[in-house]
Amino acid sequence: MDDLSVDGPMSRRRLRGDAAARRWALARTWAVCLTLTLVCQSAMAQAMYRMTLLREFGGCSEGPTAAGFNAADHVAVESCNGQGGEEAFLWKNDGNPAVALGPPEAQSQSFAAGINTSGVAGGDAIDSTGQFGFTSSGDGAPMNRVYDGLGGDTVWVSALNDLGQLTGTAVTGTGGQRAFLWKNDGSPMVNLGTLGGASSAGYAINAAGQVAGQALGPAENHAFIWKNDGHPMHDLGTLGGTDSIALAMNASGQITGTSTLPANKNTGSHAFFWANNGTPMQDLGTLGADYAYSYPTGINQAGQIAGHMAARGHERPLF
Repeated sequence: MDDLSVDGPMSRRRLRGDAAARRWALARTWAVCLTLTLVCQSAMAQAMYRMTLLREFGGCSEGPTAAGFNAADHVAVESCNGQGGEEAFLWKNDGNPAVALGPPEAQSQSFAAGINTSGVAGGDAIDSTGQFGFTSSGDGAPMNRVYDGLGGDTVWVSALNDLGQLTGTAVTGTGGQRAFLWKNDGSPMVNLGTLGGASSAGYAINAAGQVAGQALGPAENHAFIWKNDGHPMHDLGTLGGTDSIALAMNASGQITGTSTLPANKNTGSHAFFWANNGTPMQDLGTLGADYAYSYPTGINQAGQIAGHMAARGHERPLF
């Protein structure tokens, strides 16, 4: 999927040109930082947070990576598996060690994409049977395997919703790559199509089964939404440049992502907001510096967006 990209800090290493775009779109850190515990203070009830380091992952050249967490302080984690590869884990903040999600086969690997409110983690994995998506509740039962239903043999998972539905990219029988929806109801994997080009990738999914991501048109890469209403994916356009990508979506189908600007704008890509009300995407700009990009990592139900920006080689929170 190297051709599905836009300039900027696209570190989604698990959508694979390099070994995707893993959370994808989540801001990550070298240490699994998670449990952000809310502490109420004084009459002002000022929100304060305490970082909990998960130290049980040893023997790695790099620290574990958080792929997502939920309101119950459950955390989906990627870490080394002691065999020279990666494995997905689920940490439940209940005093017990993190649970390795498998697969159990030696030399297998798994990669976490996120976790939903029910504590179900999702991602993709590789063993002798191939590369497949999975969901797992970390309760000791084998992971639920989701094999390619588009005619190929490879699945990359980018996100899951609270129904345990998955989206990402699957390979077709002719070798193409398509965004998919796996509905978790026994029905076949759904090919979401493209915008007229050869490839597409799903990066975000909400509880309505709507999917957002990026697809190739005849000549450009554009952000899309697939509304799960029987209609083809909808092109979100750009901020005047050639490329855009949707990275996060809320329950209302509002989307944030990043887009390049017109060629005469001598700067990087900007974060955008798409309101899902018939209006074009809105440029969220930067903090005013020239030659800068802004990059969103999440959107809440109120349409508020968080992310980061960079100017002259320095990165800082966006808002």
